[in-house]
Amino acid sequence: MTAATAQRPSAPEAKPRLYDRRFVTLCAVVFLGFAAFALIGPVLPILILDLGGSPALVGVIVAMYSIPSVLVRPFLGHLIDTWSQRNVWLLGAVGIALSSFLYVVP
Repeated sequence: MTAATAQRPSAPEAKPRLYDRRFVTLCAVVFLGFAAFALIGPVLPILILDLGGSPALVGVIVAMYSIPSVLVRPFLGHLIDTWSQRNVWLLGAVGIALSSFLYVVP
């Protein structure tokens, strides 16, 4: 048997790491998103009532946070499957950054 035909022992397969850079970044972004809502969520109803809004208006405005999420998720899921996951994330980040300017609109 020559050296060329001898079989080398196979190296053990490396176990995939869960906590890689992408996963940690995703967790940080989700945490910051929830933290931002946790700061606004409790204060917003008090502010609306203080500015003369009704409890019904508080309910509508609080519902406005979840309505776009429910309506857009199926389309974004399809877009991720058919287009590019990276580009959809980038598009979402740009959309969130631009929509933050709507807070200054009365």
